[in-house]
Amino acid sequence: MCTVTNFVEEHGDIWLTPLFWDCECADDYIHSASVAICYRCHSAREESPDARVPEVLKYADLLPEALVELVEIAFAEANLEYSPIPF
Repeated sequence: MCTVTNFVEEHGDIWLTPLFWDCECADDYIHSASVAICYRCHSAREESPDARVPEVLKYADLLPEALVELVEIAFAEANLEYSPIPF
């Protein structure tokens, strides 16, 4: 069964999301899962790590709003210690 918590995964003390991935670029390195290849560094999605949830939330204004919202909702539900800043 697919639930909102399928959008975040805990690996030790690191939270990852399969909705985004990291390429090899020094900046603008987070891509949505729908992007297969980074046009700058040519990293491929299937060979790259999932993005860290805190980084997705930190750079939310640069990423697809609907996907970031799913990540934030899932993270809040899966990690009871998380509290979004209300501003």
